[in-house]
Amino acid sequence: MSDLGIHIETIARHYWGDPNEKLTSSDDIRFGTRGSKSVVPSKGAWFDHEAKVGGGVVDLVRYCENLDNKSPVSKILSEQFGIQPETVAGFGQGSAEFKTYDYFDAQGALAYQVQRFYPKSFKQRRPDGNGGWIYNLKGVVSFPYLLPQILGRPDETIYIVEGEQCADAMANQGLLATTNSGGAGNWRPALNHYFLGRDVVILPDNDDAGRSHAHKVSKQLFGTARTIKILELPDLPPRGDIINWFASGNDSEGLLRLASKSPMLDKLPPSDNDTEDDYYTFLTPAELYLLPEPKPLVEGLISENSFCVMYGAPGSGKSFCALDIGLSISAGMPWHDKATRQGSVLYIAGEGVGGLGRRVKAFERYHGLDGLNSFHILQQAVNFRDDPSIQRLLRSIDRVGGDFSAIFVDTVARALPGSDENSATDMGAFVDACDRVRHHTGAAVIGVHHSGKDINRGMRGSSALLGAVDTSIEVKNTDGLICLKTLKQKDQAEHPPIYLNLREIMLTDGSSIVLERIDSAGVDGQARRVKFGSHRQVVAYQALCNELIDRGVTKVSVEVWHKVHAEKAPDLKSSQRRDARQALQDKGLVVIDRGVVWINRDLKDKIEPFDGDVF
Repeated sequence: MSDLGIHIETIARHYWGDPNEKLTSSDDIRFGTRGSKSVVPSKGAWFDHEAKVGGGVVDLVRYCENLDNKSPVSKILSEQFGIQPETVAGFGQGSAEFKTYDYFDAQGALAYQVQRFYPKSFKQRRPDGNGGWIYNLKGVVSFPYLLPQILGRPDETIYIVEGEQCADAMANQGLLATTNSGGAGNWRPALNHYFLGRDVVILPDNDDAGRSHAHKVSKQLFGTARTIKILELPDLPPRGDIINWFASGNDSEGLLRLASKSPMLDKLPPSDNDTEDDYYTFLTPAELYLLPEPKPLVEGLISENSFCVMYGAPGSGKSFCALDIGLSISAGMPWHDKATRQGSVLYIAGEGVGGLGRRVKAFERYHGLDGLNSFHILQQAVNFRDDPSIQRLLRSIDRVGGDFSAIFVDTVARALPGSDENSATDMGAFVDACDRVRHHTGAAVIGVHHSGKDINRGMRGSSALLGAVDTSIEVKNTDGLICLKTLKQKDQAEHPPIYLNLREIMLTDGSSIVLERIDSAGVDGQARRVKFGSHRQVVAYQALCNELIDRGVTKVSVEVWHKVHAEKAPDLKSSQRRDARQALQDKGLVVIDRGVVWINRDLKDKIEPFDGDVF
């Protein structure tokens, strides 16, 4: 503290009157009915908590006298307080302006400034409209520092630091950074909407205040930002920050590596005693208009970081369509005529992989692709009502790394073992788990679900699922023609029905099916004829038909079908019989659900003769 600082209490009493004794402590003298003005004699410092300004003795005089930064205060100190500036050590430098930081609004107009003075005091001011300044921010909406850069670089990760100096240091490294005015603990809810749908990395200073500030910011942005990470930089000195880290020889590439390995927040940070968070954030229409629109993952159909469900009756082709969409996203190629955002995809095959490998191979061959390393398959169900299972899933996703764009859950029923799908509580738990996965990864989560017994009444189970999703897509198979229809579109206009047909692709070890788009103009009256791909498929189909007729039933267990098929084709290897049965499923000729198999009667009369002598 300079010698001038010993006079700060006297000067504060002159301008603000007697202290508020009830709120005053030994080294924190409070003024005003709410104690909003504070003086710390041991530091020779003051702070106005309402105006968010503070500093030393010279700053206090200028603030209370409403003087600009260049106005001398020596005469005031001498005449009103009997202080001779020339006798005070350090007076000449105590009021020197060090740096001015400009805060702009979304239109690029100067909203306010933060001034930093030597050695470390701050003042905030705003234009008065007449070429001068008003030294408070009362009634002024807060903006993030470097807002024009944030709006102009919408696809980049935003680094949130503590202090304008740190943000500028990162900007000099080519990174997109920001902060809030007023220092640690002063993040305002009015800032939140500028981070909607953005990837955010918070870099706390290496002290308790910095970590507390990072916690508060993450809590404010959770559910608004696309992804949130808190990265505590290694080897920082006490109270160190990104500037110290760069000064130690680190660079932006090292920071990017650390950020890529840092885990994402997948659930709301635990509550603390900060009551400032206990209010809602209001937006003006002007602020509302600035919110970014949801970005498409599949053009016109699925948005990034959204929650969707595709549903249909067994055998409708819903899993086939989900797989087709996921493979297209992974390949970075259009899904038929719709643009996609390329990224890693996870397909949770809760009902087993079965013929999945053959379908992926057919997709690659049909589209001329050579490997899809960004497409990942989990060949077991994940219990979405079990917290350890979700944690294991998120750890596994983090270990793989990459920019995940979509996670498919096939099926919803397999993700809720032992649960009641008609229970709003059980279905709500599934929704919560999906939201947790979305927040952690930034990916869209697409559930594959069954329709009810009456498909015209929508998806099976509690309506809590339909109420929670952003998009619901109904999948129907009529005479072999697959129709996708969006029944709920939260952020986009309702999409016209999409019609797909099955096309057989020959592989070196058999065949499989891919999907082809059909122009809606040619759909009316179209009835697709279905062909067997081999005599082995005919035998597998005959074995099932004969067993159903002999038993006088319409359905049998899958185990029974396997048994009678083996008796009818004993010379084939078990893998050859399995491939034949899988091909019948792919074509939609037979339907399997929950261990039971039956003939798809909608296609039974559409089967073309095989070699002209079998049927």
